[in-house]
Amino acid sequence: MMNAKLLGTGRYIPSKKVSNDDFLKIMNWNQIDSSWIEQRSGIQNRYWVDKELGSDMAFFAAEKALKKSNLSFKDIDAFIYVQLTPEMEFPSGAFVFQGKTNTTKPVFDVRAQCGGFIYALTMANAFIKSEQYKNVMIVASEVHSVFIDKEYNDISKNVSVLFGDGAGAIILGSTKENKGILKVDSFADGSHIDYLSCQKSSFFGQADSLKVTESIRYQKDLPLKYPYPYMNGKEIFKNAVLRFEEMNTSLPGSIGLDWQKDIDHYLFHQANLRIIEFVGKKLALPNDKVPTNVQKYGNLSGATLPVLLDEEIEKNNIKNDQVILLSAFGAGLVWGGAILKI
Repeated sequence: MMNAKLLGTGRYIPSKKVSNDDFLKIMNWNQIDSSWIEQRSGIQNRYWVDKELGSDMAFFAAEKALKKSNLSFKDIDAFIYVQLTPEMEFPSGAFVFQGKTNTTKPVFDVRAQCGGFIYALTMANAFIKSEQYKNVMIVASEVHSVFIDKEYNDISKNVSVLFGDGAGAIILGSTKENKGILKVDSFADGSHIDYLSCQKSSFFGQADSLKVTESIRYQKDLPLKYPYPYMNGKEIFKNAVLRFEEMNTSLPGSIGLDWQKDIDHYLFHQANLRIIEFVGKKLALPNDKVPTNVQKYGNLSGATLPVLLDEEIEKNNIKNDQVILLSAFGAGLVWGGAILKI
């Protein structure tokens, strides 16, 4: 059976750096200070787009991954596009991106929020193992800055501060070597959709024209026309810790690996440094095996893991033949993990 080997990675971060102080000035918030944000999330900065679209950032990240792989877009048999923040109602940003590749190869649209990258790995692994496709590119790109609530309230102060913009890409190729994706699992529990969701679209100023019925009004305490993300922070923290612990301890054992001895690096979805630190301490993971960049970029949703992976490989912290464990958790609820031998 063929394995899905990592061929290359790439990332794109927009140039507009927004520190916590900058954020508060832009938002005209004086109810909290920059230390309040950092204490609760670990986030110090994030980057926002100037004129770039999500598909632009995806294309730039993809080009970098191709260069590192010595491949071109024509060598890619299928694209998997991960995005929470669309550019239009339809078609999705996946097709906007695909149109930039000058190919007619298929693109699969994955919208699984912060778990989207692991879902995409699940798909890519199946495509390659079944020998339907040889080379598969996964691209994740998010422009959060356009849809966060800019008015201060009890919801926005805990949500808007978390997100940044950016894109990451990886290319997986077919191999007979014992490398690449050794194991990947994805899960969901839609019964907790009320913990984190956006009940109405705010991307194109259409909030007033869109109708939200009581049947899909999951946050009963919110106004019907609230068009921004809502989060029950306590429940998200509790469930994230539970699922991260589950993925990092049980996934290795499912393929005969010791989660404490056989994993060289643990890459968590970069949503909140406090969650990562809490899980790391609970599992007694060495700090040097748990890289983070949420301090620099904030939460990039599905793009956090490919961006972090690209950075760590570029720094030579992740080396050839090392085994890494990637795990993610997000709205849906969705979660999953993957074990990858570089």
